[in-house]
Amino acid sequence: MKRSPRRNWIIGAIVLGTIIFLTLAMAPGAKNSAGSTFGRGPDGYGAWYAFMEKRGTPLERWKRPLKELFGQSQQATVLQIYDGTASDSLNTTIPSLIDSKDSKEGLAAWIKRGNTLVVLGLDTPISRLLMVISVTRAEFSTRQESPEGPVKIETTRRFQPDPKQTDNRNKAWLSDRFGTTVWQQSLGKGQIFYAVTSHLGANAYQDEAGNFPFLAKIVTQGGDRLLVDEYLHGYKDRDVVTQEAAQNWMGYLAKTPLLTIFVQGLIVFVLFVWAENRRFGSVQRVNPPAVDNSQSYIQALAGVLEKAQSHGFVVDVVGKEEQLQLQRKLGLDSKLDADDLLANWIEQIGHPADALQQVLNLQSQKQPISDADFINWLEQLQTVRNQTTQ
Repeated sequence: MKRSPRRNWIIGAIVLGTIIFLTLAMAPGAKNSAGSTFGRGPDGYGAWYAFMEKRGTPLERWKRPLKELFGQSQQATVLQIYDGTASDSLNTTIPSLIDSKDSKEGLAAWIKRGNTLVVLGLDTPISRLLMVISVTRAEFSTRQESPEGPVKIETTRRFQPDPKQTDNRNKAWLSDRFGTTVWQQSLGKGQIFYAVTSHLGANAYQDEAGNFPFLAKIVTQGGDRLLVDEYLHGYKDRDVVTQEAAQNWMGYLAKTPLLTIFVQGLIVFVLFVWAENRRFGSVQRVNPPAVDNSQSYIQALAGVLEKAQSHGFVVDVVGKEEQLQLQRKLGLDSKLDADDLLANWIEQIGHPADALQQVLNLQSQKQPISDADFINWLEQLQTVRNQTTQ
């Protein structure tokens, strides 16, 4: 049987679309959780983000290019954590602070208007900033004293002002006899904070007395608006992703060599010929769907419980199983009381525990449960599930 030309075009379009999708999907741009407030690993900043929310100074996760802040009048403090793949742009971003002293645009001008930039992970020398950051004979792991308590620093790199620098713009915030690890630099009405380590407030240091409070003090020295740059780590708003995808596709077409175009066209042609000559074989009848006895039993049981108003039974059975599954996801022991579960939830998930608190409270209630309370319990349980999978 001969296929219609329309069907051939549809098949070709599907194949071509698949190739385009795979080309874009395999391009670089994966998210890097190291140094990100979304990261829950030892090098992530999820625990410090939750710490800031708990102390009443929440951070705004900035998922757009930093240049979009430059035109805004509200003063702000931006925290940039250069770690992993984010470090690749460090030598491009930081020297721009010095390049254009008289420019009215750009990062330097934005800071000079009274804004604050905090850079964690400045561990490579940048001569254009007149900085000397080098490996010293200091121990790799040290605890340096601060008003907020001892701060754990794990690096042998230290900062020393360049002798050629005549002005005194640098102020040490954390140092030892080998040099400075955290310092402040004035720039116009604004300021820049640097740290030689990118792990100053990482999850691995959440049990240290001074690390989290010390970083909190630094980021609260500037404007009222506190932002952490997640764009560095690949987290982007939806409209930014759409815009950049279009730009990347046009750039891809502009830079694609003729050989690549020929290979892609050849693949489309081979698949088209294969689809044109494919034999589907004899017609097979569709078997009727098998009856799922388990599903039928569950639905029948649910109807009986609903008529009997057995909300308490459902809350007890389902609640225990859901709590057990949640504890496993958090890596906790199966025997855990409600207070410990709430504390671990706040620490690991980073969301307020209001929904989980309501779920646990209704499970422990001995009085009969009304329809409204039961429906609200189901909604809060769904909220807990959604927050756990984010």
